[in-house]
Formats: sequence, C-alpha cells, structure tokens
Amino acid sequence: MERDAEEQRKKQELKEIKQELHKRIANLKSEVSLGRKYLIQDLKNTANEIEKISKRYQFIAENLGIPYSRAYNNNISKEIQKIEENILEKTEEEKLKEESKEEPEDTQEALVKQIEELRSRITYFLKQKEEVKSIEEYIKEMPQYVEKHRLESVAEINQNLNSKVQTILSKVRLDVLQGKKKKIKKERGSIFQKWIYGSSLKDEKLNNINAEIALEEKRAKELKPQHTISDMLEDIYSCSEIYNNGYFTEEMQAMVDLIKDNFDDLPSEKELNTIAKQNARANSKKNYPIVQGKNRLSTKEQIEYYKIDTRQKQLEIQNMSERKQRKITEEVKATAIGNFEGSVRKIKEITDLEDSGPKREQSERQEI
Repeated sequence: MERDAEEQRKKQELKEIKQELHKRIANLKSEVSLGRKYLIQDLKNTANEIEKISKRYQFIAENLGIPYSRAYNNNISKEIQKIEENILEKTEEEKLKEESKEEPEDTQEALVKQIEELRSRITYFLKQKEEVKSIEEYIKEMPQYVEKHRLESVAEINQNLNSKVQTILSKVRLDVLQGKKKKIKKERGSIFQKWIYGSSLKDEKLNNINAEIALEEKRAKELKPQHTISDMLEDIYSCSEIYNNGYFTEEMQAMVDLIKDNFDDLPSEKELNTIAKQNARANSKKNYPIVQGKNRLSTKEQIEYYKIDTRQKQLEIQNMSERKQRKITEEVKATAIGNFEGSVRKIKEITDLEDSGPKREQSERQEI
C-alpha cells in the first residue's frame, strides 16, 4: 500500500507540473499571437502611410511638370504579404498540432513523456517569442520612416520646383544683362584711359557684365535645398519688379498660377508686392558704384570699382564650382522608403527561418 501511495503521490506531482506547463504554454501562445498580430498591422499601416505620401507628391509633381523619384515600390506590399503568409502558416501548423493530439494515458511513464513534450513546446514558443521580439526592433523604426519619407518628398518637390523656377527667372535676368551688354558695347572707348589707367571704363564694364552673366548662369543651376515655396514666389515677384518693370512674362505668370493652385499657406499678394519693392530698392543701390560722401566717382575710381567687383564675381563663380564638385563626390544617402524596404526584407528573412516552425521541430525529434 505504501508503494501505491508513493506512486499516486508522484503521479499527482507530475500532473501538477503538467498543469503548470500548460498554463505557461497558454501564456506564451497568447503573447506570440498578439505580437504577430500587431507587427503585421504595423507593417501594413506603415506601408499604407508611405504609399499615400508617395501618391500625393507624385500627383503634385505631375501637376507642376517636375520629376519625383520616391514612388512607392509595390514589391514592399508583396513582401509584407509573404510575411503574413509565413506567420499564418505557422499559426495554422501550431493549431493543427494541438488538435491532433490523442487522449493522454494516465500512467506515470506517460505523464513523464507528456511533460517532456510540453517542455519541448515551451522551447518552441520561447523561440517564437524571441522571433517576435527581434521583429519588434524593426517595427520601432517604422514611424520615423513615414515622417522621413514625407520630409524627403517635400524637399525633392521644393528642389525640383525651385530648379524650374530659377531657370525661368534666369532667362529674364540674362535677357536684361545681355541688353546692358549691348548698350556698353555701343559706348565709345578711350585710348587715353587705357594709356593712363591701363584699361578703359568701357573694357572694365564689359568684363564686369560678362562676369555677371557667367555668375547668373551658374546661379540658375545651383541647388537651394532650404528654399521654400514662399521663397520661390518672392523670387518671382522680385524678379518681375527688378528686371521687368513689375510685369510677369508668360512663363512667370504660368508658374505663379501653378504654385497657387497646388500649395496652401502662401504669402498674400500684398505681402509679395511689398517684399518685391523692398528687394528692388536694395538692388538699385548696388547697381552703380558709390563711395560714401560722393555723388559721383571719377573715371579712375569707376575703373577700380569694376575691377574689384569683377574679381569678386569670378571668385564667387569659382566657389560655386567647388561646392558643386563636393556635392557630386558626396555619398548618396539611403532614402526612407529604401530603409523601410530593407527592414521589411529583414523581417521576411526572420519569418522564413526553417527551424522556427513545428514541422522542423518534429523532424528533428524523429532524427534523434
């Protein structure tokens, strides 16, 4: 009888262990299931947000007639679908494994074997929990991808639109500069000035206007990453005031209309006109060489002024060329959409691991 009692006591202990293991498995399954559900939701939500942003700015770019390189890649959605399929397949396999179990025997040997199987299941679900945890590290980065993609899209739209705006304005400014050059060429040169001062006022004016034309051609091609839409409108209005007597060319008017049709929160007409007149006044003060206390410079002083101003313009052209060269040699940074696609690929690799599924676990036990 004592032997029977001891056996019953051991069986009861084994049943209690088995019961605790069942509870732990249930908790782990719940954690894994919830984690899987949220990670799929987060992936889909991030993909949807990025796609919305891409479509919005693609639409704006098409309206403005400018390029846009951050279109949503449909391969991302396909990869997310594969991740979801992998997870659903694992879940279904886990469910089938639970349903296919026969009614366990109530002997001590059977209980020991059942406990070993339960511990094996715990090991499996612990691995699944670690898998979910490793994926969550990628999921944490998702919100920043959305915001970064939006900022990159805004920056690209601004940069490409500004390039188009500056090309239009540069034509206007170059036409004016070429007109000034023609007038200077018609001026009478002075051999006397060349003999006395080493060069004539006409020659220095021509050198200066040529340097200004070259500088304008460079400026039109230089990127302004921080230039806002409001800045572009101010440029257009100021250019019309300074170089075209306050009138828009057809291209300028078309660009103003495009900007106003596609963007909100822009300066009012009154504000733009005020800024344009202020810039025109400031520009008029630097069009003619003036020394404090003098209303008019001597010929010698004018020649020296133009020489200095020409050298400054040439130096600015050189600096712009160096800045452009540095930009060309800079390493291209990864985009937010590229980073997101990379994270999705990594997550798929994790869910693709063969040794994370029940089938692999069963086959390994059979080999042992």
